[in-house]
Amino acid sequence: MQDQDRIAEFKKSVQNKFNIYNSLFLNLPYSNIENVGMLIPLLMEQSQKGLKEGLNPKEIIEAFFNGFADLHTEQDRIDFMFRIIQYVERQVVLYDSVEDAAFPKLQQHSSSLSLKDYFQLVEKNNSWDAIEKQLNNFSARIVLTAHPTQFYTPAVLDIITNLRTLINDNNIDEIDVSLQQLGLTSLVNSKKPTPLDEAKNIIHTLRHVYYDAIGEMYTHIKSSVGNAQFDNHDIVKLGFWPGGDRDGNPFVTASITKEVMNELRVTLMKCYYNELKELQRKLSLKKY
Repeated sequence: MQDQDRIAEFKKSVQNKFNIYNSLFLNLPYSNIENVGMLIPLLMEQSQKGLKEGLNPKEIIEAFFNGFADLHTEQDRIDFMFRIIQYVERQVVLYDSVEDAAFPKLQQHSSSLSLKDYFQLVEKNNSWDAIEKQLNNFSARIVLTAHPTQFYTPAVLDIITNLRTLINDNNIDEIDVSLQQLGLTSLVNSKKPTPLDEAKNIIHTLRHVYYDAIGEMYTHIKSSVGNAQFDNHDIVKLGFWPGGDRDGNPFVTASITKEVMNELRVTLMKCYYNELKELQRKLSLKKY
């Protein structure tokens, strides 16, 4: 039953939302983009049918162009395939954003034991004393790494972060604006990313995901322990691989490592500064 609930939630929070927002792609600022959006499903259908019939990719594409796209010159066909790549790349970004936004809801229907379920089970069995010592001595180290094939530009990462928030708020007008921005933002790097570029990408995730998530997890554990003492700030520690690896990468030098260290330090200061601004807004009362 739990799997059925999870599938139903996935359909509601991911598939249905993606299909709604995907329709906004018809307004992306590309020439003849409407035809691309309508022809992609046909191309997929014809490709599947052609493969079953034993046709090779060249024959499938040729039949598609002649039967559906009415494209005869080599340049027109190349332009069309390029627009398909543009379209699908941005569909992938949108799908990732929708799925990320739905993650908390999907986890509620997970078959694995969540942290909340585990604490409820421990409380029910009155076994806090048995695990208190383990909690205070446990430490997990998560090492963040990067690979050039999984590389979005910082501008695209900012759009993805903004889209997740807008999707959670069901703000259709602003989602449309963000997709328009995405349509004009290049997803292709003009040059091979340096170790510093890779580090900055992961630092973006560190700042916008891990910084809050680890703090919230620690607070949740501490509040769930109840009367038992919990003061283990090392329960989750982070390691950082990009820019500091010494596995033979000739581009990772001492100066690169120093730059990455400075980038991490400045990012952490930005996180602290945002926390202080939030605290400042709450401390508005003057002395009585």
